Amino acid sequence: MKRPLVLLGATGRMGGEVKRLLAERPYDLELVGEPNRAQEVTYPFGAVVIDFSLPDYCLSQIENHQGRMLYWIIGSTGWTADQNKRLEKLAQNEWILRATNFSWAVQALAQALKDMQAKLGSLDFKCSITEVHHTRKLDAPSGTAKTLAESWEPNQPIESVRVGDVVGIHEIRLESREEILSFRHEAKSRALFAAGALDTAVRFPAWTKKTTQGSIFSLHDLIFR
Repeated sequence: MKRPLVLLGATGRMGGEVKRLLAERPYDLELVGEPNRAQEVTYPFGAVVIDFSLPDYCLSQIENHQGRMLYWIIGSTGWTADQNKRLEKLAQNEWILRATNFSWAVQALAQALKDMQAKLGSLDFKCSITEVHHTRKLDAPSGTAKTLAESWEPNQPIESVRVGDVVGIHEIRLESREEILSFRHEAKSRALFAAGALDTAVRFPAWTKKTTQGSIFSLHDLIFR
């Protein structure tokens, strides 16, 4: 039996990609609701909720549907400090996973960068990070760039570029006096993030049996813990 899926932000670009992939690929999920500000839907007990809407709307939905054993997969960006505090409080009693990027390769890159910082940071390697996105992206630097930067060290500078219709490019350069080590991740289409969110939605409910509520989980937790 397929697990019911509720999709927030279904009319947006990412929501459209999620629906397209659901129709094309054999995910063990059944789309049962696409709520918006003008129309509420019933959230089935035990459903997975994928969010690609806006932080305030996502928060209102979690607050209005507490206690239904829902699994929240949050991909919306641009969260403020106050909104983060509200989400952290809700996570004490709700299953919530939030990711700045649903690419599993990006998560592996973040882990590799953390490992390299432990080995190369003491050898005078300096890190520089550049992220490039389309001109419609409002937040800068991107959440992905922040995640990668935090894997190296707090307050790591990030260069942000907004141009054309670029889906997402992240470049990392580790440089010492004698050598340069470079990494580049480029999203070829938004389908990458939709597929990652769906893969996460399939796996998250079973993964929660390994742990307890009390915090906001990350895609890194799901992959590496």
